[in-house]
Amino acid sequence: GALAGIVVNRAFDRKVGVSAMVSTGNEVGITVSECLEYFAEDPRTQAVALVVEGVRDGERFRRAAARLTEVGKPIVALKMGRSNTGRRNALTHTGALAGSHAAWQAVARQLGIVEVETFDDLVEVAGYLSRERRRRYRGVAVVATSGGASIMTADQLEARSIALPRLAPATVAALGGLLPDYAHTRDNPVDVTAGLSEALFGRVLETLVADPGADAVVAVVTGARGVERAENVSRVASESSKPLLTCWLGGSLTEDGRKLLDAREVPCFRNPRTLALALAGARGFEAARAAWRSRRPIETRGPAAVALPPRGGLAYAVLADLACRAGVPQVPEALVGTPEEAARAARRLGFPVALKVLAPDLPHKTEAGALALGLATAGEVRSAAARLLKRTRGARVEGLLVQRMVSGVEVLVGVTRDPTFGPLLVIGAGGVQAELLADTACRPLPVSRQEIVTLLGEVRALGVLRGYRGRPPADVPALVQAIAGLTRLAQRLGARLVSLDANPIVVRERGHGAFAVDLLVELTAATGAG
Repeated sequence: GALAGIVVNRAFDRKVGVSAMVSTGNEVGITVSECLEYFAEDPRTQAVALVVEGVRDGERFRRAAARLTEVGKPIVALKMGRSNTGRRNALTHTGALAGSHAAWQAVARQLGIVEVETFDDLVEVAGYLSRERRRRYRGVAVVATSGGASIMTADQLEARSIALPRLAPATVAALGGLLPDYAHTRDNPVDVTAGLSEALFGRVLETLVADPGADAVVAVVTGARGVERAENVSRVASESSKPLLTCWLGGSLTEDGRKLLDAREVPCFRNPRTLALALAGARGFEAARAAWRSRRPIETRGPAAVALPPRGGLAYAVLADLACRAGVPQVPEALVGTPEEAARAARRLGFPVALKVLAPDLPHKTEAGALALGLATAGEVRSAAARLLKRTRGARVEGLLVQRMVSGVEVLVGVTRDPTFGPLLVIGAGGVQAELLADTACRPLPVSRQEIVTLLGEVRALGVLRGYRGRPPADVPALVQAIAGLTRLAQRLGARLVSLDANPIVVRERGHGAFAVDLLVELTAATGAG
């Protein structure tokens, strides 16, 4: 409850309206999810400022947050328990499982939850989003009374992909008639210097508001004329059809001006980072809201669930068949028992081939020495098979898997069950580099095909899918289809699924498909199984 009181205190200080304050404590009487459900329907509430350690009911939380997104009420969240120590303290303090921070971020990105790290950010960003409905920003114009402040603001905006477009020629010409000769910057961001009169400063603001390429205007104020400058900004803001935000960098000498802006509900931020966070959060929320309202989750198709053994995993042949039925394309392959059978299968499939020992106690074949690649003759296959079987003696071998070799971009695709939010789709760089690079993106299931495309764009290493250094673009539509099939398989495996991996899916050049070359599943034992 103490932290909630701090947030309310700071909100009152900044003249941010508070419709209600709820401290859920250890959630014996009421949960965070129940509060979100109430605020989604409360006509007085326009945004939610959330300080949260852990979430007890991930599914209910997601439904409540989704409802807020649908009705246009942003959640601004200060999520604690991101560090190992923080997660441990969250568990002992509230009895709730904080869950992995990656899972929380996946939910936040899917639903447009704006994440912040400080109380000041929480109050300023939530206050802005509760008042401002114009949230689509293609470009922002910046005017500052200091060259350094204009550069600092531009850095923060561009770090969050908020464009500062070049001003229209008519705007540049108009500024040339307003600014003194020593104010050399006549383009975005505009440095008017500290000595400009209030009358001219007001006209500069009006000129920037009229620029057709600017969807919002940011005024960065450093001077000592606090009340005068605030009156000027307030007047232009009240007459503007575009959002006019201020970044008030001064301290006690200009505090009266900041208070005047707060009282008149003109967006006022104490540093450029928080201002940029608010603009990016507003834009991100609107994008997430539009995507959520138009999304079409991937259909399950076929049986909603499959019969599973009461304990243990699935034999590879069973898993491969289920994957095929779910729509996961696989390379031509054959499961055999002896080196001679492997050689015959290789002739049938066509060289070169890969050879693997299948055993449930050898999930990572490279480290176990249970894999041979690029085998070009029947003799090579026969020798490799004998060698691999000898090397893995003592393992619970299901057989030898012979696969036709394919080349292309390798992509890791998996589904893992988070204890709070349930199954998450994870996409990253594939092959043996997956864990080393830790370059992944994830979303909670179910997902849409568009969300899969978005995830692929979030993984830096997968920029090669678009083509790189002479390599042709990869077959991204086929990859999306393969990932959709894997999510379908995960949903069919049901509540006993712990994890499901296709590492890698090999994506060939455009028009030539994408194929899973390795599948691995982990299941929990059925309830009551001995």
